[in-house]
Amino acid sequence: MPMPRYYVGLAATFHDPALAVVDERGEVLFAEASERFLQVKRAYGAAADPREVVRRVLRDHCDPQGEFVLAKAWSAPFTRLMEFQSLLGLADHERLPRRAGGLTRYLCDRSVLFYSLWLQHTSLRLSGGHFADILLRDHGNRRVRFVKFPHHLAHAANACYTSPFTEAACAVVDGQGEAGAMSFYAYRGGELRRVAAARGPESIGILYSVCTDLAGFSSEGGLELELLDTSNGQLSIQQFEQQAQAFIRAARATDRFERVSTRFTAGAPLVQLVPDRLQMASLGVDLSTVVDTLGASFGSDYVNDSFESDQVRKVIVQLDGRGRRNADDVLALQVKNREGQLIPLAQLVRIDQGSGPTSINHTRLVRSISIRAIPRPGVSSGQAMAILEQVQRQRGGGIDLEWAGLAREEAKAGGGNLKHLAAVVLQFGPEPVALASADLMALFQLGKCGLGA
Repeated sequence: MPMPRYYVGLAATFHDPALAVVDERGEVLFAEASERFLQVKRAYGAAADPREVVRRVLRDHCDPQGEFVLAKAWSAPFTRLMEFQSLLGLADHERLPRRAGGLTRYLCDRSVLFYSLWLQHTSLRLSGGHFADILLRDHGNRRVRFVKFPHHLAHAANACYTSPFTEAACAVVDGQGEAGAMSFYAYRGGELRRVAAARGPESIGILYSVCTDLAGFSSEGGLELELLDTSNGQLSIQQFEQQAQAFIRAARATDRFERVSTRFTAGAPLVQLVPDRLQMASLGVDLSTVVDTLGASFGSDYVNDSFESDQVRKVIVQLDGRGRRNADDVLALQVKNREGQLIPLAQLVRIDQGSGPTSINHTRLVRSISIRAIPRPGVSSGQAMAILEQVQRQRGGGIDLEWAGLAREEAKAGGGNLKHLAAVVLQFGPEPVALASADLMALFQLGKCGLGA
């Protein structure tokens, strides 16, 4: 009698990991988001297959002696890239602080990019390992095979294989991806073919996050607040940061929050270009020419559109990545003077390196620092807000507290939003499991088409 085969889908992203299992007929046997089991909102950096969940799945839904195909929604090349980044120390909290340079130390301490890389690498390494280990240790089963799919292909499969259509065009507009944030697929006869993809950091998803932040609402969870410097100039920016960090430590000490943090730093590495105006005047170089050259070289500059193969292509100039890595690359640039001669930028400016804040926010006309607090399970948003207000009253010291985003609306409503919150929970509560099921159906279909890597 042939062994049954099971397809195990692992949503091994740095946020919202999930596990689902389908059998050979495509029937969903199990689907659950890790946050439901761990009771940690969004389960950042967690494995998609917690050990206790795997044992429950094998006990209640699968024959532990069957054949298991473990599918991850990240391609083999991307997985190797993550391993390479790990070797460089870009996903290692222990190694990165020992690397030379203020930028890497800043990355380790503050950067959301580093945090995402670290969580993504952790989730990729953990997910699937528990499942394979339990099959071997508890059941002596070595019939386990790993397959990997491009991340956007899994998104497209989720949309197409669960739709009523047999032919469609599918656009994947993501926050992030493997090489870019958008991919486009043609779907016909149960097969998916990628026809185009965007490459680079541009992302509508990231734009959404920025827009919600600018509008005063966060794309992330938790309570948002602003600490205001009401000392009438008595606190320096460094002292203000120390006050904010002391507030964060006091809030964490209550043990009522999973995380309390801020992205603000007063010690980010800064590079300042100081023009020598007398030298520029003597050599006939306009300051606007220097600014335009720097903007095009280290940013980009649109030139025009060109037409090729019935397609419109934008012509944008910028320095290659190898030519804009450090401050010396700035001085290596050349600018034209009024007579058309090329003048090295090193003759026109000097570089001053230092540290300081990358940006300074203002609320109610005074300086402010944004802080995010995520309450622990069982702590309501109202209770968490009361705790933070009490922490601030106990500290004082020329610092005030102002709620932001949804927390501000809740404070204004005075609890009147509870019925709306209940409606949101009822409407969106089953979504993670439904999405996990759809993802697994998609991965099952992709496996049948032989698209695994």
